[in-house]
Amino acid sequence: MTAVNDNIATINRELIWFSGVLDNRIENYLQNKTQEDPAPPDLTGNTSAYAALVSSLSLDTGARRVLMLAMAPHIGPSVLDPLFTKNKLYDRVMTEFGGYVSKYHGGFLPTGETAVFVNSLGNFEKRKEAYRYLDPDSPLLAEGILSLEDAGDNAPRMSAPLTVAPKYLEQLTGQNTFVSTS
Repeated sequence: MTAVNDNIATINRELIWFSGVLDNRIENYLQNKTQEDPAPPDLTGNTSAYAALVSSLSLDTGARRVLMLAMAPHIGPSVLDPLFTKNKLYDRVMTEFGGYVSKYHGGFLPTGETAVFVNSLGNFEKRKEAYRYLDPDSPLLAEGILSLEDAGDNAPRMSAPLTVAPKYLEQLTGQNTFVSTS
């Protein structure tokens, strides 16, 4: 198996895990449940570049969720479709899920708010902990793997798009064409 194929297989397992986590977390939030999330894939002994990245940055489960959230539009956009769930009272998408749709991509694109929600489930006390994954000094942002764009228009910082650097996406997946984030 080539290095790129090894990365793709590893990332595919991670994306399947993330999809299960996202579905579980949305169900827990909407139905006020407390089901445990599936455990992340064990990367022990895995020699892929993705596993090496997770290991070298000592990414915990929350950071891995944020990384997959940012990568999902590029590698499995339908995984994020549950985030289009509507608030039935207001007949609009759930504000707390964050996200946006671009001019050319009809799928859900994550924002900082999406990452905060995924890691806090709307729990006010857990939000502070969830913010640490988007702090400029956090490993994913400090290394330039992810970025939180400028929200502009005096919008809340967490409403800004959460993007993965094309360089890292290409290194991990072999993709060399990307959806523009501008």
